[in-house]
Amino acid sequence: MLLLVPGIAAAAHVALPPIEGPSNPGMFSLADRDTLTSAGFSTIEVEPVSPSIVLGGSGDLETAFRFLPGTGIAHALFDGATAPARNAAIAAVRDALGEFYVPGRGVVLGTGAWLASAVRDR
Repeated sequence: MLLLVPGIAAAAHVALPPIEGPSNPGMFSLADRDTLTSAGFSTIEVEPVSPSIVLGGSGDLETAFRFLPGTGIAHALFDGATAPARNAAIAAVRDALGEFYVPGRGVVLGTGAWLASAVRDR
């Protein structure tokens, strides 16, 4: 999954946030049939999808890079970091994203997700 590129680049300089835990079930928890069933859903279908995204919309590398600071993952990575660590991580992310720049299209990254659909029992 190429969407991990910014986090992997930053990880050499700042701590990665916890992904899952009892109070934070994680971004893929709704793909868990047991979670959906216990919440009163049935006719559950879960399908893996992996579309590409253009980070920050189409444009150049700077457009994509200006988009990142406003994202939740950027806050999770950088808000608690020291200034030197944050600056090093940001430089590493910029370098890593440059490898995925497609002229005329922008920074194109692969993704991975689950498309979950279910019917709520009444």
